[in-house]
Amino acid sequence: MVRLPADEGELRSMVAHGLLDEGHSVELKRQLPPGKAANVELAKDLCQFTIDGGVLIIGVDEGDGKTPPSLTPVDLAGLPERIEQVAATRIDEPLRVRIRTIRTAGQPDKGYVLVIVSPTPSRIHKVDGCYWARGERTRYVLSDAEVRRYHQLVSQGQRDAASLLDAEVRRDPAAAVGLQAHAHLFAIAQPVGADPDLLDRVVGGAGPRGWRQFLYGEVLDGAAGRPLTNPWSPDLPEIGDPSRRARGWALRSSRMGPGRDVEVAGSDPLNSRIDVERRLLDLEVNEDGGLRLFCGGASHTLRGDGECVIDGLVIGLTKRMVLVAETIANTTEWLGSWDFGIAVTGLRGLTSLHLAQHQQEWLAAPFSEEECRETVRATYERVVKDPDGIITDLTGRLNRALGGSAPIPR
Repeated sequence: MVRLPADEGELRSMVAHGLLDEGHSVELKRQLPPGKAANVELAKDLCQFTIDGGVLIIGVDEGDGKTPPSLTPVDLAGLPERIEQVAATRIDEPLRVRIRTIRTAGQPDKGYVLVIVSPTPSRIHKVDGCYWARGERTRYVLSDAEVRRYHQLVSQGQRDAASLLDAEVRRDPAAAVGLQAHAHLFAIAQPVGADPDLLDRVVGGAGPRGWRQFLYGEVLDGAAGRPLTNPWSPDLPEIGDPSRRARGWALRSSRMGPGRDVEVAGSDPLNSRIDVERRLLDLEVNEDGGLRLFCGGASHTLRGDGECVIDGLVIGLTKRMVLVAETIANTTEWLGSWDFGIAVTGLRGLTSLHLAQHQQEWLAAPFSEEECRETVRATYERVVKDPDGIITDLTGRLNRALGGSAPIPR
């Protein structure tokens, strides 16, 4: 998607230097006429971008091929609200868009409207019974064969989430060095159909400094790193030391090496007593906005109660992942869907730590399988407005099997 101007001066400069032309991901409109017919055309204009993403800019005349684009400020009063209403009521399924307004210097009631449409490959949208897509410069109706192909891609995407989770379990860094005394947690979050550089395009411009500022300022010091009820350890606010990885960057605990290799204690008798495994925590933040989390301490040995699942940790770190995904979505203006998944391995025979701590062992049931895996696809709106619902989808079965009493941290 084209780089978006921040103000009228930047918009004017982009037009003057030929950096703002209509194309596959950009449509320019001189104005938005009133009336129902114009609303239907607007709905089609928005719908065409839902496959690959794009931006509709109102207040810029596209020219006629002989003359370049030019600025034509429009009345802003009520325009953003009208666009949101059309996206929500004229498109099937309803579409969520992000709207920016740029005001004209000296005329605050006039300006430009940028309507940003993120790709939604988890579903395609239609207007007036037709599915719409965008070619190089114009929109067109998808054929039946193209519609079937996109539906097949949706099904493939749902399988891909499980495949991503399988891959994370296979690359267990603790198992690679023989540390398997505790249950391990793996979690994934992936923006569906995002460009390979979705996040790097926004934070990577300043190189490593930009990534470090994002990881510390937006992730650890932002909403995803805030204190939550019923604290657990290891937890996201306890880790740091950003390091470069093959697909992005990572935050890690002290025993996790820069290359995701576990630094096992040597012959030092003090270090040999440290339970390295259960303190391992690693969060990868990839250039495409995808997240991969590993924790080696999803269970703990209690004196007299044996090994117990730290259900609060599993649920809490799952919540952290959803909150980080929201941070990335807002940073990159990604309005598309997300795939989430968790896997907990080494579970057979383990019971709930939450029940043990509250002296309710009589409610506990030993988990009857070796592992538990769940995946879910969520819209941007659900990531923002219903994160706890996503967490329940991912952890509910495990929580119920262990006794169903561990709360979602607030």
